[in-house]
Amino acid sequence: MATQLKVVSVDLVSTDSDGVQGDKASSQGHLSADGTWLVFQSSSKLVPEDVNTYGDVYLKNLTTGVVERLTVDPSVAATEEGGWNPAISADGTRVAFGVTYLYPPGSTFFAEEAVAFKDLLTGEDMLVSSDAQGMVAQGTGFGAQLSPDGTQVAFLSDAKNLVPGVDFTGYGVFLKDIASGAVSLISSSAEGEGANGSSADSSFSPDGATVAFFSRGDNLIEDDGNGVGDVFIKDFATGTVTRVSVASDGTEGNGESSGGAFSADGTKLLFASRATNLVAHDGNGSQDLFIKDLITGAVEMVTTDNSGNQWIGDSYGGVFSPDGTKIAFFNDTTSLSVRDSNGEWDIFVKDLITGTVTAVSTNVAGEIGDGISFWHEFLPDGSGIVFTSAASNLVADDTNGGWDVFISTFEEQELGEIVQWSEAEGGNGHWYQYVEGPLTRAEAKAEAESRSHLGLPGYLATITSAEENDFILAMTPPNVWAGGTDERAEGVWEWATGPEAGDVFWTRSSGALGYADWGGYEPNNAWSEPPGEDYLTAHSLYATGTWADSGVPPNPNQAFGYVVEYSDLTRPPAQIGLGRTEAEAIDIDSGFRVQRNPWASEDAFLQVAGRGEAVASGGFSGAAGVYTIIVGYFDEADGASSLRFEVNGETLDAWVWDADPAGNTVTGAAASKRVIPFVTLETGDMLTLAGTADGGEPLRTDYIDIRPAPAATAPFNVEAETLEITKDFQIFTNPHASGDAYLQAGGGPDQRALYDFDGAAGLYDLTIGYFDESDGVSRMSVWLNGAEVDSWLWDGDFGDAIVTPAGAAQHTLFALDLAPGDRIELIGRPDGGEPLRTDYLHFDPLRLALGAEAFLFT
Repeated sequence: MATQLKVVSVDLVSTDSDGVQGDKASSQGHLSADGTWLVFQSSSKLVPEDVNTYGDVYLKNLTTGVVERLTVDPSVAATEEGGWNPAISADGTRVAFGVTYLYPPGSTFFAEEAVAFKDLLTGEDMLVSSDAQGMVAQGTGFGAQLSPDGTQVAFLSDAKNLVPGVDFTGYGVFLKDIASGAVSLISSSAEGEGANGSSADSSFSPDGATVAFFSRGDNLIEDDGNGVGDVFIKDFATGTVTRVSVASDGTEGNGESSGGAFSADGTKLLFASRATNLVAHDGNGSQDLFIKDLITGAVEMVTTDNSGNQWIGDSYGGVFSPDGTKIAFFNDTTSLSVRDSNGEWDIFVKDLITGTVTAVSTNVAGEIGDGISFWHEFLPDGSGIVFTSAASNLVADDTNGGWDVFISTFEEQELGEIVQWSEAEGGNGHWYQYVEGPLTRAEAKAEAESRSHLGLPGYLATITSAEENDFILAMTPPNVWAGGTDERAEGVWEWATGPEAGDVFWTRSSGALGYADWGGYEPNNAWSEPPGEDYLTAHSLYATGTWADSGVPPNPNQAFGYVVEYSDLTRPPAQIGLGRTEAEAIDIDSGFRVQRNPWASEDAFLQVAGRGEAVASGGFSGAAGVYTIIVGYFDEADGASSLRFEVNGETLDAWVWDADPAGNTVTGAAASKRVIPFVTLETGDMLTLAGTADGGEPLRTDYIDIRPAPAATAPFNVEAETLEITKDFQIFTNPHASGDAYLQAGGGPDQRALYDFDGAAGLYDLTIGYFDESDGVSRMSVWLNGAEVDSWLWDGDFGDAIVTPAGAAQHTLFALDLAPGDRIELIGRPDGGEPLRTDYLHFDPLRLALGAEAFLFT
């Protein structure tokens, strides 16, 4: 069964003894072999006695949590000048780290970086960057590495007095024996000649018998003629120097190589190289990681995905896991993890057996760190990594805004189990399963549809929400077939499987019409020659988006595993609830298609796709009651379409779109509404829109609004904050207002709000409640169906300059003749400090139209 790594815990460990995070940066964590001791550097003051202004080296017991600061005796180096670049021995008893050495008065040197050693058992301190007699290096020393047994320290220095009589160029790699004080130059030839180019990157073999290092010197071996830096191994017993950054046949690399980390058994070395000739078909132009078999000489490039493809982007810091089956490295490419858009280095683990690459600098939800991550090493048992990161989203309450040291653990997650996305966790109750490939899309579809679970048929998964997509990401490896396709019409993507079969979710002309999560420039039909790329793969690796279009033979993007979904193929009806339901969200039974347009609510509407009747429907999900139904649509001038509204198959209203308020295209002026009052609905009632287009008017239907109907024969209130704001008004809350809220002027001079009257037809007194304040004279007018019927000034002097009961005022319009669908609009202009605070509309019926009291659709 296929597996993939999953991060299961992340802990911030660069804290004080009480577990409190430091307020400044911490970095470069290293562990003892039993995982008990952690050494790291920090600019935070993690112990009370830290009174200097520099960063220091700290030792933390991960069992007890106790933290101590490591310093050296003043006779060795400057105690309060800070510490950095720590290393710890395997047994946790010895450390080496960078310090500042202050030269005696009168010296030609003043202060330099140096390397110190500390025995944690005896308290012995020693200056490592010194010659065999203890004379301090006359130059910089840094980059300490302890031998596995802790008896030797490798370090870098440009000082020429450490090994008398041996010259070198730039920095040399030196070895200090702690017991004897003896110093030797590692970056030298077998004959003892120092490298004639700068050297770095030392790494001990597990038995301590050899050291791998980088050097630009061309005199360490014979026939080094590539003119770039290489990786070498120095054997301490024989003095032999071997260049390892060569091809299997010994061909020199044509690009610089660096780094070097041994496997736990010492038989392999992992290094980085920009050379393109170490293996065949290295064409990404990036720095890659290679494994050199030190026994056979074979070289393997390992910075490839599980399909063997290289990625574009430099890889650094490769290290082996303790069992040698995995490597960890960091890279800033965006193609190794979903939604890796931070533009920073992230840490990845590659399984050398399966080829799977997994981002591990993530939080437990799988979200990539939002800052740089690097300086990593495996935990001693291989169950995780310790690393440095500037990310603030790896753990909760990471607030210092700087680098921290983290320990992340991961587990091998088995893929292929049938799992349910339960309703309890916000899912749809369906079952899902990853099935390992490689299979063509046709094979995957046929195989998925041959499967069943608990009597439920299987099909290639249809992914209709971000939540469902995230669920599938968590249970699949990269690149799996799902049920989307554009094989019927190029650029028109629809679901070809499951209950959603036939639903178009994305088109090239309109974009997303349902949920879609295309990555990068997908879908790009990259193999545009037949047969092209007509099928959707999920869990694709892009900085943004997780879907791609893939193809069939001879397209190389042709064979993957797939995700099968198990559910009842009977499609539940779309839900139409209280408030607004977009027309494009209900079920298209026939004739309609979704079209995008910025004038529409939520930028989309339904329109007729051909000849004949178009039908769309959904089930009412609200409670039983009496409601107002408002259908929004676009009435254009180039036709007279017709639409009817049905409940459970019974027509409650039908009308012709012949008002022609605007031109022949979709504009705001063409937006129209049909108010259907007093409709009695039960939960589950089927609501249907059915109509026929006419001329050039394609029955563009925008939305359905449902709200509780007002009283049929009694006075009723409409809160101002429930009106449709058409210009600038804003909603504010206040306990002195009716309903604890009102409308108040926004930024512009003119304020507009609209109410589509949905009471019974008849004569009404309309009273408008507002707050008339003392610091301005606002103006309000009332318009009915586009004509002004009243206006007045808010010039009372009885109120305060703020909202109080004293300022509550009313203005009444008498005997308005109203019918369902009439458009009542408030248009006002604030003045001074009086922001046109409008509270409510009160309708008092004087006389209803004949039969209006019985005007109830049931």
